[in-house]
Amino acid sequence: MLDPKVFTFLKIVETQSFTKAADELGLTQPAVSQHISKLEQHYHQKLFVTSNRLVSLTPAGYLFYVYAKQQIANEKLLIDQLSLKKTKLHIGATLSIADYYLPDILSRMKEENLSEFEIQVGNTQTLLEKVVQGQLDGALVEGLFDQSQFESIKIHTEKFLGVVSRHHPLSDYPVNFHDLFTYPLILREKGSGTRDILDHYLNLQNYSYKSFKECYEFGSFVLIKQALMNSQAISFMYENVAKQEVSDGKLSFLDIQDYQLSHSFYFVYSKNTLKKENLIKLLKQFV
Repeated sequence: MLDPKVFTFLKIVETQSFTKAADELGLTQPAVSQHISKLEQHYHQKLFVTSNRLVSLTPAGYLFYVYAKQQIANEKLLIDQLSLKKTKLHIGATLSIADYYLPDILSRMKEENLSEFEIQVGNTQTLLEKVVQGQLDGALVEGLFDQSQFESIKIHTEKFLGVVSRHHPLSDYPVNFHDLFTYPLILREKGSGTRDILDHYLNLQNYSYKSFKECYEFGSFVLIKQALMNSQAISFMYENVAKQEVSDGKLSFLDIQDYQLSHSFYFVYSKNTLKKENLIKLLKQFV
């Protein structure tokens, strides 16, 4: 059974207020303050700061928040296990992985194994937040993440390439990266793994999205590829995402000189989860 002070802490995070937390928990404000004081004394850390009457987490408070959310998830798992209820894993996958890699993996799995888990699709940032909050047990991501916060297992490495229409002026010719700036760039939405990877590369080269003629955001690779076929825009994506369209003569991979970029896909999960054994067992079916 979890310490009630943990639930008090989480209610303050949710409401951003000691007063509102006290009202919703049916406690007095001094009792709520005492709960937090005892937690701070135990861990020798300040957990909250107050600004403009709103309460927010300190860095130590955020670490405790991650820990608390995982403990709630573990408590539910323990109750399920004690009642002999079969545990179903809740797994996240980014759009790239779900659309272009998972179908092949799932086609090789036995039907009875498919009942062991459910898959939720989202961008890297959203999935990682849900793992932290205990809403997902693990996630297949291709974006950047804090490796000190999660356990991770590398499952695949893929080339990250520039892509244009087959009839683009730069198609079939060696080009330098700065040659791309004459043309519009199509990006995924903020929070997506592919956008984070491109953003990181551009920063390392002292470039930015403003270096390009124009920038557009699309939330789907299907839309991005269709837009590339009908324009002179440029985009970046994993090789397998555009492989079929390149084979069909609709798109081309750019031959960019002095550009070599690959990125790995990872399965990530919380360091404190009690489901580690189940997750690794499931992961062995993926790879």
